[in-house]
Amino acid sequence: MAHELTLPGNPHQLTIAQHIFPRSAIQRFADADGMVQVERFASPAPFRVRPDNNLFCARRAWDQTTETMRSWPTEQAYATLANRIVLGDVRTLTAQMDTVVTEFYLLWNHRHNIAALAPADSVLNLVAPEPPRTKAEEEILESKGYIFARGNVIPSRFINGLTIMRENDRGMLAMQGKHWGIVRAVMGEFLVPDNTATLTLIPVSPSICLSMESDDVELEPAGVGFVNRHLIDCARSYVFARDLERCPIKRRTIAY
Repeated sequence: MAHELTLPGNPHQLTIAQHIFPRSAIQRFADADGMVQVERFASPAPFRVRPDNNLFCARRAWDQTTETMRSWPTEQAYATLANRIVLGDVRTLTAQMDTVVTEFYLLWNHRHNIAALAPADSVLNLVAPEPPRTKAEEEILESKGYIFARGNVIPSRFINGLTIMRENDRGMLAMQGKHWGIVRAVMGEFLVPDNTATLTLIPVSPSICLSMESDDVELEPAGVGFVNRHLIDCARSYVFARDLERCPIKRRTIAY
């Protein structure tokens, strides 16, 4: 089903373009002009965009409650921690900080998965259909945290929001107690893929990456290139960086 627009003027302030990797996280990779360089696998050449570009967004793929009440605290906790890491105030993560990072990692990747799969609306069988509502009534309900059906069909974004939260909870149980190491680049820069679902890595800034079950280490260009190679391999559609020319990439010597 096509993603829906809101009422003109969006009076209930529903988020239309939902960032998969938060804008604040993308901004740490921005250059002096506030832009990041993107290499989209379907495009012939890299190009520069701002962190609010729709390339980084899904279009109403999950409901407003998931966007704000459930996701926003996770994004904010991670942003605060990431800024402290970049400033050098944090050199080693505590157990509480590890939890913040794990929650963010799961949120990012489950949102990407939902946006990529674009699940269909859900049909409720053997139940009485709900009465018709106006667009304004639907938006009021969603803005207040309610789930509704159109007749006996639940819009996919509500199911997607529940799925994201359910998978995040499962992931937190599976990854409980895992430690994240702070990896710093001595030279060269890290790039960012559209997801890291097949890796446990989070690029934080051009010179910093978090790696699960890793020590706090510094990497020479060859090591940075090794990390970037794996980040590229797990990307689905694109990667971005402050400047892709500054990102060493260790080329494969054997197939794997």
